[in-house]
Amino acid sequence: RDVTGVQTCALPISDLDPADFEQLHLYARPGDLVVAGVSQPPPGFSDAGFEGYANPNPIPGGVAFTLYRNDATGDYVSTTAVLPAPYTAQWTIGYVLPPEQR
Repeated sequence: RDVTGVQTCALPISDLDPADFEQLHLYARPGDLVVAGVSQPPPGFSDAGFEGYANPNPIPGGVAFTLYRNDATGDYVSTTAVLPAPYTAQWTIGYVLPPEQR
């Protein structure tokens, strides 16, 4: 599935407290995988392990990392992009830095 944006797999500064961040996990159900925050996993999915961290609050230069649901298929997608219908935003997972432009 599509996951767009940057999530931090390790905190970049050793004195940061992981409790200050939203832990991201991969969630699975038959035919569907999605990254979401542990504080609000998608319904009907099993936890498939750690993926990284997102900031729970807006950050300078950051973008919202949002969980969407396709209203036609029930498929979930987490992305920093704004998706058109039939996708509906479910909630903001956290905030991440956008991909580096090279």
